[in-house]
Amino acid sequence: MLLISRLAAHTRALLADPRCSLLVGTPGKSDPLAHARISLACEAEELERGSPAERAAGARYLRHQPKAELYAGLGDFRYFRLAPKSAALNAGFGRAYALAAANLLGPLVPAVAEAEAGAVEHMNEDHAEAVGLYAEHFAEAPPGKWRLVGVDAEGFEIADGDDTRRIWFESALASADDLHMTLVRMAGEARRALNRPLRDARIKP
Repeated sequence: MLLISRLAAHTRALLADPRCSLLVGTPGKSDPLAHARISLACEAEELERGSPAERAAGARYLRHQPKAELYAGLGDFRYFRLAPKSAALNAGFGRAYALAAANLLGPLVPAVAEAEAGAVEHMNEDHAEAVGLYAEHFAEAPPGKWRLVGVDAEGFEIADGDDTRRIWFESALASADDLHMTLVRMAGEARRALNRPLRDARIKP
């Protein structure tokens, strides 16, 4: 998902031809070509301003990128969804792979997607302690003001300022009930592993 201005040259290019590519990598020391990177071949779709899809995408985007709220309300900014079609993965010298869209996209479970916003708000407002337990145990993160920012069928993201971590579920979710039970189970597992007492009776081990 991109949030970009219609005044930008690349936005005009996307409106003229939706084909685009996105290079993703993790920078590191010494030779940058020695580090893994992936080039995604995508088609861009502009989301209609004020549409249900745009509002849902915008809310999710701002949970992940809260600093972008400054720009999201400006009249010339729009959300574009990039649909991956294929990719080229370079994992280092002699390790190059051609990937199809099926290799890139996880399972979409509508019930989990519909429950995401409510689950994120509920966990952050009522169970911040559990979110901190997830961070310290499953992401091996230092204690902090961790917040849940996104959930999907395969896992969830947590953030503390600019530090964002991904935590994977043991198996993909199939329903909103799976989401609830999995978060409860993981809170109990983290509490036992960290030897933390139960402080919130609403999250049972």
